Amino acid sequence: MNRILRKFMERQPARFIAIGFLTIILVGAGLLTCPFATRSREATSFVDALLTATSATCVTGLSVVDTGSYWSGWGQLIILTLIQVGGLGFMSLAAMVSLMFRRSLGIRERLLLAESINTVGVDGILRMLRYMLFGTFLCEGVGAALLCIRFVPEFGFGKGIFYSIFHSVSAFCNAGFDILGTVEHPFSSLSAYVTDPLVNIVIMLLIVFGGIGFLVWEDVLTQPKPKRWKLHTKLVLSVTGCLLVSGFLGYLMLEWNNPLTLGQFAGMQKLWPAAFMSVTTRTAGFSTFDITGMGMPSKVLTMAMMFIGGSPGSTAGGVKTTVFGVAILSLYAVLKGKNYIHIFRRRLNSNVMLRAIAIIVLGICFVCIGTFLIVGLENRVNFISPATSNVLFETVSGFATVGLSMNLTPLLSPPSLIVLCFLMFVGRVGIFTVLLSFMIKQTQADSSYLYPEERLLIG
Repeated sequence: MNRILRKFMERQPARFIAIGFLTIILVGAGLLTCPFATRSREATSFVDALLTATSATCVTGLSVVDTGSYWSGWGQLIILTLIQVGGLGFMSLAAMVSLMFRRSLGIRERLLLAESINTVGVDGILRMLRYMLFGTFLCEGVGAALLCIRFVPEFGFGKGIFYSIFHSVSAFCNAGFDILGTVEHPFSSLSAYVTDPLVNIVIMLLIVFGGIGFLVWEDVLTQPKPKRWKLHTKLVLSVTGCLLVSGFLGYLMLEWNNPLTLGQFAGMQKLWPAAFMSVTTRTAGFSTFDITGMGMPSKVLTMAMMFIGGSPGSTAGGVKTTVFGVAILSLYAVLKGKNYIHIFRRRLNSNVMLRAIAIIVLGICFVCIGTFLIVGLENRVNFISPATSNVLFETVSGFATVGLSMNLTPLLSPPSLIVLCFLMFVGRVGIFTVLLSFMIKQTQADSSYLYPEERLLIG
């Protein structure tokens, strides 16, 4: 059995990772169907439990029920465990357990680990794993300690500590799950703390730290001089900074006078929800006000921010900041008549450009197909109706593993929920990983010959 598993791991790493995530989801769904997982002690339907388990493992946040008021303490603990496993990746946790028992990792395990955390090669993979695990638990621990300052006086010692840990882990893993539905109303998320500086700053920092990626952590911690940072680190931090600032300014301008969103706050208080919204769209999924009241331009901005998402090798989803950055630079290079990209005194070849464009196109295809399927399944055939725009919002949120919602998910039928589950799975595991896992045999193109080149009219 071990021999068969090793051969499978070596020959089909993408399929092994996809099956691993799927196994965790199914186990989590099975546990959540049990009566002890709900406050009412009634069994949950498998589809509802599957969506919740998928959403937690894929660190999304979409749910058909309110996490705080529906699930019991055991159910919330199961969801928290799935979030942590999904955020770090099951291969990272498996490697951590092996190292704890002083078992060395073979080349197959190291290759799988590199594939799981989206890095190149196995050089220094164990060192990066230590950075990743230590940094994760340190950030989550510090975040939980700071949130205790607010939650312990409000909810009591035991409950306040659990709330602090849950929301710290959920924020760092960019999951968007909350258990505050009993504070105001179900699905209220963090609206009770919309202008609270402590909660806002802690949650936003956890989201950003979790979303920039473990590769950036290692580079910044080991090389304090920015000039010596790797190109990946420079591009991630540059694109992330631009998106955060542009999102903040965009929400301020678009929603300043909207009485349903920022318009209900006075003066400088508007800055808190605008800043939080700019950060949470980076695949986190928390909200501090009812986003269903946003105007259509703001919804389009939100979908664009969600689709881009976080950075490679992080707990975030989306097509990733580096892909977006390369796509913009590719557009500039094409307009300049170049076949390569110059950035930070480095050159990227056309293969990187093609891969970035392929990821964006595939992402758009998955979102469009998912939207069409849900619209058809829900018998919403009027493609200019507001309901369809909400479906598009929900599918983008699911694919990008964000979790922001137009309150449509609880109203969807089971077949539509299965579509959302698949989108979340693809978004978390990775487009190429999922596609490769469905291929019967992975082969490399024969490079011993090339076909004649011919020009083609484009545009």
